[in-house]
Amino acid sequence: MVHSNRESRSLGGCIMKYAGKIWGCGIIAAVTILIGGACAKKPADEPNVLKFPSDSITELNIFYDEEEITFYKSSDETITVKEFMTDCDKRYFASVKQQGNSLQISEGKKPLFKSGFHRYVEVYLPDSYSGSLGVTTTDGDINLSRTVLDLESLRIDSTSGTVTISGASAPSIYLSTTRGTLKLGKIRGGQIRLETTSGELKCSKMEGTISYTTTSGNAVIKSAAGSGVYRAENSGKLYVSYEKVDGDLSFYNKNDKIELLLPRGLEYELRAVTKNGTVKAPLSDGMLVEKGRIEGDVGDRPTVKIELESKNGDIRVEQ
Repeated sequence: MVHSNRESRSLGGCIMKYAGKIWGCGIIAAVTILIGGACAKKPADEPNVLKFPSDSITELNIFYDEEEITFYKSSDETITVKEFMTDCDKRYFASVKQQGNSLQISEGKKPLFKSGFHRYVEVYLPDSYSGSLGVTTTDGDINLSRTVLDLESLRIDSTSGTVTISGASAPSIYLSTTRGTLKLGKIRGGQIRLETTSGELKCSKMEGTISYTTTSGNAVIKSAAGSGVYRAENSGKLYVSYEKVDGDLSFYNKNDKIELLLPRGLEYELRAVTKNGTVKAPLSDGMLVEKGRIEGDVGDRPTVKIELESKNGDIRVEQ
């Protein structure tokens, strides 16, 4: 069931200026004054509020354009969405679609002349919510730094906004940005897909089977565990430090640098090749060492394969 505090009461103090007249609470005055109250040039203090019982929702998808979306921990067992906006017209309220246990919330309309119109969104999730979550924005930031997520699946899509996540775990995680920034804390998953075009990836800790692709973005993962495939199709520095490796690792960077740090004691089969750069890596007896190439086993009993390749970039492996 959807409840809106805007729809359940009169619009009291809402005043809108249009064509030199003031429209408010059914009164028309041929006077021009500054817009005030809930329709000022900053978001109203009293938001449009939507509430949903969390036990009836297993899939939540949220779609906005340039709006900033911030997630908080809910104080009860409801999923709550609050929209703050400069214009209190109901036409600008969110569109809600619910089919079974799936809930979709999309941004409402905007004024024809939207200069000065501003809207931002707050979402409150209870700790008990463990379904899937999808959030999509174009230019708006997505901020999940104020809550920790434990979900069935997580998908975040952004064009140029900043995506901030303090902690998230799920069997399936997909995070993408075109030219924005992914600022990640502790990410733990089964399958983790990370995609950017020219955006930047920064992560404190990541655990799982990682798939990272970019065209020309930089990536820094300070602490990783698991296995992974990393590809920079054109450029963008790759820096990954592994604390634990329990599967194969593959790195490709066409025109830029690859830096890989491995845990001590790991035994592995190494292949590191660059056409026009340099290669530095741990060496063992019997390894093939040539200009731009190091191949062979590190340790007596390799447990994983590690491959690094570049056309015009340097490769550095440390252990």
